[in-house]
Amino acid sequence: MLLNPVANGGYASQSYERAAKPVFDCAGMNVVLKKTEYVKHERDIASEIKPEYDAIVIAGGDSMLQNFLTGLNRRKDYEDFKDIPLGILPLGKTNYVWYQFSSQAEGNWQAPYTRPMRITEAAKTIGI
Repeated sequence: MLLNPVANGGYASQSYERAAKPVFDCAGMNVVLKKTEYVKHERDIASEIKPEYDAIVIAGGDSMLQNFLTGLNRRKDYEDFKDIPLGILPLGKTNYVWYQFSSQAEGNWQAPYTRPMRITEAAKTIGI
């Protein structure tokens, strides 16, 4: 799990802890959490990560996902990652990429579909 703690105005860590982590815990998943520490750190992490994980989850927004994929694609051994599933937790302000793969549920005043509900939906999908 690669988490951008400052995504969405700094609420990403809190959102992860409240809405996604309980789902992963209930699913019995062994999550290795790595938090980004500076701008485009995810690109550096992608250039150093080993292809030993069952899945890679990007917990942030669209920019974080794009930066991670750029770092991965610049590797000489990028082919080693082709069979590792990539999950997205929509913790950023812009989550357009995630939305395209989601249920695309829209909320309204009668049936709200809140940010925590979206994060939980994503975590459930990843935890399957």
